Amino acid sequence: MEEAQKNIELLIKKRGKELREKEINKTIVIDGLTNPTLYENAPVRILFVLKEAYDTEGDNVEFWNHTDYLRDPDFYILDKKDYPTHYVVSKISSGLLHNWLFSNPQYEKLWADDTTAPEILSDFQSIGWVNIGKFPAPGQSSTSSSRLHEVYNDWKDVLFAQIEVYDPDIIIFGGTFGVIEEDLDNSDNPFYGLEYLFKEGATKAYKDKKGRLLLSTYHPSQRTIQREKYVNSIIHLARRAEFRKNINK
Repeated sequence: MEEAQKNIELLIKKRGKELREKEINKTIVIDGLTNPTLYENAPVRILFVLKEAYDTEGDNVEFWNHTDYLRDPDFYILDKKDYPTHYVVSKISSGLLHNWLFSNPQYEKLWADDTTAPEILSDFQSIGWVNIGKFPAPGQSSTSSSRLHEVYNDWKDVLFAQIEVYDPDIIIFGGTFGVIEEDLDNSDNPFYGLEYLFKEGATKAYKDKKGRLLLSTYHPSQRTIQREKYVNSIIHLARRAEFRKNINK
C-alpha cells in the first residue's frame, strides 16, 4: 500500500502541473493515506471524501503534503475549537474502528487524558482522507457548488484512481456525494450501479457492486445538527448495513 500511495502522489503532481495556471493558489495538495500500513491492516478500511483544503503552510509553494501534516507529532487533533473537522473525523474513525458511539466511556477517557493521545492519533492515521480538489480553495472556509463541480470534472479520474487503489470498505462523503450521484450514468464511475439502502437523519447509506458501504452526509464541520447525532448516525448505519465488513464483530 505504501508503493500505491507513492504512485497516487505522482499522479496528483502530474495532473496538478497541468491545471496549476487556472488556480489562484497554485500549491498542489497531496492527500490520501497518512499511514498506509495502518490503513492496510485496519479491521475496516475507512475513506473520507471531502471537498478541498482550506489552509496550507504557505501560499503558492510547489507542493503541500496533507498526509505529512497529519503525521506530524506536533499536530494535535484534540483541540475541538480550532480543528472541528479533524475532531469530528477522529470521533467517526474511532467509532467505526472500535464500534463506539460518540459518548462511549472508553473513548471519553482517552480524550480526557493527553497521555493517551497516541491511541487516538493511531486511529486517525488508520484512515484515508482525500479531497476532490487538489488545490487550496479560493475561499477560506467553504466551496461553492459551481466550484465543486469544476474541481470534480478536473480531478475525477484521480479521485476514481484513489478509490480503486485504496479499496476502502466504508466511504464517507462529507458534502461531496452530490457530484458523484450526478455522474452515476458514467460507466467509468466506480459506483456505477449503486444500490440505495436506507438513511438516518441527514445520512444516507448505499452499497456498491463490490459490497462497499457508501455514506452520504454533511461535511464533518457542519453546524446543522447536533454533533453527537451526526456522528452516531454514521455509526448506526454502519452497524445496520450488510456490506463486506461487519463492524459489530
